Amino acid sequence: MLEELDEEHFEATLLVVIHSAVSSDWLLKKFAIQFGVEKVKEDKVEVLGQIYRRLLEINESGRKAVVLIDEVQMLNSGEIMEEFRGLLNMEMADGKMANFVFFGLPELEDVLALDEPLQQRVAMRIRLHSLSENNTIDYIRYRLHVAGSDDIFTDEALSRVYYFSRGIPRLINTICDNALLEGYLMKREKIDEGIMDTVAVDLGLKSEK
Repeated sequence: MLEELDEEHFEATLLVVIHSAVSSDWLLKKFAIQFGVEKVKEDKVEVLGQIYRRLLEINESGRKAVVLIDEVQMLNSGEIMEEFRGLLNMEMADGKMANFVFFGLPELEDVLALDEPLQQRVAMRIRLHSLSENNTIDYIRYRLHVAGSDDIFTDEALSRVYYFSRGIPRLINTICDNALLEGYLMKREKIDEGIMDTVAVDLGLKSEK
């Protein structure tokens, strides 16, 4: 289980900037750089060889390579999906040399379907559903606690966040970020329901009436 291993067991790569113009060559070079390959080659075959040798080093050191990729639905390319499959085909006696964790919107399933053999290799799927009101409030309070400010949103403001976001995590984050900025600009010590209503109007989640 992942939670039973400390960070020393992993060589984790987080790719956060993904857009529709990404090419398979760019992605392979990005992987090579993130894995720690020095002087990445230009030729695709040579880059794959560099990645293989680096993954071998990582695995032989007792660690596992875990690649985290966000916004994968933007990679709407069968060629790129084929590259992922090729990397997954790199194996040692005790298993795969690299593991991939994809994050994305529901359209991610359509992107995986561009390469059926890759789709068949998916070992686990986790789908996030909208949060309940209580979970939304707990989520916001937790994020505030981690940031060091537990009591900046009023109870009414928290309920407003759920009402306008419908419990969708991305909308929750967007509303709260905008509310904090609005509160800062207005020099308020508390984020109240009035600020939330203003933000909801600005984001098109509430009519001005």
